[in-house]
Amino acid sequence: AAEESDGRIIAATDEQILAVHTPDHLAWLEAFARNGGGWIDHDTVMRSDSLDVARLAAGAARLDAATAATIVQASSMPSGGSHGRSGSPERR
Repeated sequence: AAEESDGRIIAATDEQILAVHTPDHLAWLEAFARNGGGWIDHDTVMRSDSLDVARLAAGAARLDAATAATIVQASSMPSGGSHGRSGSPERR
């Protein structure tokens, strides 16, 4: 289940993530986050905690829409989210 009895979100497990991503992709993301993150491409930035937030979002995806919306609003994602943000600054 995605939610513990006290209402906290449980992060998606490796097994759940590997149902939709390759082991190499997950390993790359883990290493990139461990090294502080940075620009993945021209419009996708990853912070050192982005993978943790993504795991929580994936766990929250099993919840109803209202609960998931509350979690997203409270997340530590940078303004605009981490994917598909148009008009993002040039890669540094």
